Amino acid sequence: MNDPLTQGLVGILAEPEAAGLILAGGFGLSLKRRHLLETRARTLCPDLPEARATMDLDLFLRLELFGAGDGGRGIIYMLRRLGYLEVTPRWQFRHSASEVVIDLLSREPGPGSGVPVRGIRVGGGAGVGVHGRLVREAFAVEERPVIVPLAGADAAARCVAVPHPYPWLCMKVRASTDWLRGRTSHGVRPPPLRAASPKHAFDACLIVAMVTEAEVAGAWLLAEQYAANPMAAEIADEARVLFGRDDAPGWLEAQRQAHRVFNHALMWPVMAGMLGMRRLNAG
Repeated sequence: MNDPLTQGLVGILAEPEAAGLILAGGFGLSLKRRHLLETRARTLCPDLPEARATMDLDLFLRLELFGAGDGGRGIIYMLRRLGYLEVTPRWQFRHSASEVVIDLLSREPGPGSGVPVRGIRVGGGAGVGVHGRLVREAFAVEERPVIVPLAGADAAARCVAVPHPYPWLCMKVRASTDWLRGRTSHGVRPPPLRAASPKHAFDACLIVAMVTEAEVAGAWLLAEQYAANPMAAEIADEARVLFGRDDAPGWLEAQRQAHRVFNHALMWPVMAGMLGMRRLNAG
């Protein structure tokens, strides 16, 4: 509980304005891994590799916030009250003492939602005081979030919501694709505002390694729910390229990052099923 990320997260969660936030990113993975180990949950891979977090808290805003009157302004006031200063106006903040960075993110609003999008700012023009950086591949991030207790936190901040493995895997596969494109395209700059890091390939494999039987079943249902979503189909195709073979670039990079060998015959069919693939074709 003494590290800056945990202290920062606990401080935020203790505030009433934090209700509904979803923690993604490396720190979310680290917290989930720790909880699974503490509870001795049965996961796909019993020996879970160590999750690695940067000094960022990636917090998804629910779309309902942008139609909630002063809800967005409440988040801004909360962050200022806790010592965070704006780095990028209305969506990125850095703590004045600990250097912890808060990134506020959002999925893309659907047709008829009434939530405006200006460039990559969800809520831009909504007049609620806060924006979420648009993450298009997070189309299902608000579905079935997983509640993770925080060991040692007080009652006001005793748990945090993290994404269900299905949307989390979708996000990490797309981010891994950005890394692969950046690696193989000479002179092409990575997509703006996203770190084209090889760590995303490792994170995608860690998400699969950590799944429980119930989460796999939930992922199948979500994949079926989003079967008509064009981006879901694109991400499934990207996963085949990145992880569909035991010599695929994402698979090799994930093992390099983990300093260990993963069981492709065990993990790839589960990953493919979670992403809604009907035929496991590694070619």
